[in-house]
Amino acid sequence: KTPMLADRFPFFQALGFALLNSVWIFGLAWLLFQTLTVRSASSFPRVRYRIALLLLGAGLLITTATFTVAFKDSDILSRYILAGALPSIIILSKPLLPDVFPYLAFAYLLALPVEGFRRLRYKGIPKLQGTGDPMEVFLLSKIAELSGQLGISRKISFAFSDAINSPLTYGFWKPVILFPMALVNNLSLAQTEALLLHELAHIRNNDYLTHFVLQAMETLFFFNPFVRKFIRSIALEQELRSDYLVTSLISDKIAYAEALYRLGAADVEAPLPYTLKASGNEVAVESIELAHEGLTL
Repeated sequence: KTPMLADRFPFFQALGFALLNSVWIFGLAWLLFQTLTVRSASSFPRVRYRIALLLLGAGLLITTATFTVAFKDSDILSRYILAGALPSIIILSKPLLPDVFPYLAFAYLLALPVEGFRRLRYKGIPKLQGTGDPMEVFLLSKIAELSGQLGISRKISFAFSDAINSPLTYGFWKPVILFPMALVNNLSLAQTEALLLHELAHIRNNDYLTHFVLQAMETLFFFNPFVRKFIRSIALEQELRSDYLVTSLISDKIAYAEALYRLGAADVEAPLPYTLKASGNEVAVESIELAHEGLTL
């Protein structure tokens, strides 16, 4: 008897099997997330953020376990699908289907570097070049002051840049905050400080490190729509957490909302990979409404 393709390539069989099952695994996790985070039951972004991270991590662990079990036990497809997968009857009714899994794995491994290159193909993060501008010096001192209030011990660099149209933060060990000069010229000092506080909130929450890991995971699961949904939701909750912190510390919340909407009007470019950008959108309204209700982080 001629061995099946799956028998000749057990690693690729297991990989294809795990990738295919990851769709329904993360799909069920996303459905559970939607059920647990209805607005009436979860008003705090930190709660939705943690639930999303927990379920995303659980999906990753189950997918990894699926691959491990399938690789160690090449006969798994003839008996069951890990964790009682719902489509098991359909799969077992088609004896030749296991041969599809290695082809799925081959196609995935060919597409993965292309996807990785696509995500990293950008002009690059603007270089940090201090100008000695009086406003730049003032904002550096303000960053040091606000960092102390937030309990941030890391040294944070700051500079203006003409290459961006929205404030952004990058770096974990040595965080860098970049501001577009044109934006600062159109904002009040209070609004500028509020946006600085927003970026510092990202640094305090270690959002850059989380963002970096999630970008890598999105690259690995580029084919999975539910992973993308999770990552977009987590990014949204990161912005809301920062907005909530800002609105809990400043008095002029309306001015902060105006600054966010100006960002939304100016920010028409896609965000650079592995950076965090402040962006204006409807989440600012929710942040301010909840801040008025006395909800804080």
